[in-house]
Amino acid sequence: MAASTVYTTDEDVVPVLPKNYDSASDLTRTHLTAMILNVSRIIDARLSTAYIPFNSTTGTPPTPVAIQAVAKYLVIGQALRHLAMGDRNASLMQSAQEYEGWGAAALDSYISGLAILPPEQKTGAVLTVGVGGDYDVETDQAFIGVEALVSSGEIPTMIPESVKVTSPAGYVQYNYGYDFDVMFNPQHQKWVFHDLRNDFISQTTPTIQYDWTWERYSRDRTPKGVKSGLFVMG
Repeated sequence: MAASTVYTTDEDVVPVLPKNYDSASDLTRTHLTAMILNVSRIIDARLSTAYIPFNSTTGTPPTPVAIQAVAKYLVIGQALRHLAMGDRNASLMQSAQEYEGWGAAALDSYISGLAILPPEQKTGAVLTVGVGGDYDVETDQAFIGVEALVSSGEIPTMIPESVKVTSPAGYVQYNYGYDFDVMFNPQHQKWVFHDLRNDFISQTTPTIQYDWTWERYSRDRTPKGVKSGLFVMG
């Protein structure tokens, strides 16, 4: 993950700060940039057992909205605390503590599993059979390119039950668990679509849609459990 990956922007933070906050150079845009980078890394570190690193705010898909909010609150808190320390401004210090409290509470809810980041959806995913050189699969299987969705290079967890066949039109009733299966292949470190009838996947441009999450992969989705961060099947 690039060091410049950030989960909020100074454009989101500055409107909340006091007017002319930078008039005496006590808090410059350079300071804010450093705070944003710092907060983004803190979020990565604290969520690392449960979630993979997120994309930047300008990524595709961008940082989840909920994480952008956490980052914004924490950066505002740091910025207000910085301003308050210069003149012992009690009002600013109280505001800083409130923003930091809001951000920390939201972050804790994701760490504990009391809240879960909502899944993302991928539409129009085209399946291609038997490609990849050393990564070839059987003629009734195809890799699902979910790993391309995050800039960190880590593979997000796909929700197999969410997979829906979208084309050709005659196969939209192809059902998960009956006509096809989806599983994570630990050898290839990729998700694999297995056509149990060996019918749909041989069609011209077979296409599916699916949901995936920022959660680290585990066989069972147990948000309150501590995940190793490794791709394991048990």
